[in-house]
Amino acid sequence: MIRHFANMMFFDQFQNKFVLPEFRALPTPYYTNLIKFYGEQTPAMANDGSNRIRGLWNRVVADLNWNGVDRTQDATSIRYNKRIQYDNTNEVDTGFVNFIKIWQKLLGTALVIAPYDMGWNLEQKQRWLENSLTTLIQTLNPTFKKVDIRFDKITEGFYNELFGNIKFEITNKEGSNFSFSLDQSSGHGALNSIRYNEKTKGAVDFFNVTFSYETLGLINP
Repeated sequence: MIRHFANMMFFDQFQNKFVLPEFRALPTPYYTNLIKFYGEQTPAMANDGSNRIRGLWNRVVADLNWNGVDRTQDATSIRYNKRIQYDNTNEVDTGFVNFIKIWQKLLGTALVIAPYDMGWNLEQKQRWLENSLTTLIQTLNPTFKKVDIRFDKITEGFYNELFGNIKFEITNKEGSNFSFSLDQSSGHGALNSIRYNEKTKGAVDFFNVTFSYETLGLINP
């Protein structure tokens, strides 16, 4: 799901290619792996499940707690899916809080987000999540000028996680817009329900050619 989300963020419909944000300096060492990945994956490969592409993506999200000496265990630590393997450091676990932390690891100080307080009530946590997601999206793609977020049945889970469905509608500086949903439950995450207006649709076939119906649950207007 994180890879498909990144594809949605970085795809430039007018240039028909992925465009990563430019920073004055490399935000983190981890970001190098993201640059390398998009140096290999073209829009036509957005749904490529080959061992090579999966391996390149694995380098982006694997072992993000490793600091060169040991693996950090603090409030910034990424949670990996221990249901697969106890010492798993490859497949990240689900949850919106973990999702935000992954991007914080990748972007470092380039992503300015307030700390998450586990003592907040659910309403406060949702407000933090909305602000964090808006900041994340506009950091990943500064051409996205308007981000509308709607929550659907957000619940709390283990590790003070947040699960549920979030609907996004994004408008870029050219006035084109598209929407999609992120679903997060314990052990499962998905990006689906992609819709786009005629202006976006007419620019390029990216949304209905490079993403399979099976993977993203594409819904045409």
